[in-house]
Amino acid sequence: MPRNLANPNGQGLPRYSVLPVVAASALAAVALPRNSVGTKQIKNKAVTGAKVRNHTLGAVKLRSGVLPDISDYYTKAQANNRYLRGTITRVASNSVPAGASADVKILCPDGYQATGGGVDSHAPDVLFVTSSSPIYAGDVRLRDVTGGNHVAAVGWYASAFNSGLTAVFPLKVAVICSPIGGTLAP
Repeated sequence: MPRNLANPNGQGLPRYSVLPVVAASALAAVALPRNSVGTKQIKNKAVTGAKVRNHTLGAVKLRSGVLPDISDYYTKAQANNRYLRGTITRVASNSVPAGASADVKILCPDGYQATGGGVDSHAPDVLFVTSSSPIYAGDVRLRDVTGGNHVAAVGWYASAFNSGLTAVFPLKVAVICSPIGGTLAP
């Protein structure tokens, strides 16, 4: 009987039975032939996006219909050219006396729509912004519209309160205006 590894009483695994198992495991971990694992060896849903190395798959390697049709989409450069070309920023200001409120309204020029806006209170410790919102056609403010979708805004509105006792502070408002339909307006 061969000598055992575990103890001298003859219990445990024989030495010659352990070595082939260890050698086979090491060989399997490092010696799989290239391209030996394919569709038949992989279970459904076993390969996820997290398990695929970046830049190793492309549309050519995927079957038809896996990726959405993007023929109607624009590249970033095309979208910027179409929607952002001609974007302008307009600025207006007003003085806010001590202990009082004031507001500023600025509109986009004809052929443009407001895509954003903002306010600078100049002295945030005493000049408190009380409203900052888009303006819609007909001088309608955001507070006056219901929830849901609306036509594009045409300008920006802001108001502020000066809690100071003596100083007058400027309130500046900006509106970002983009050409309607991506066309350039004069």
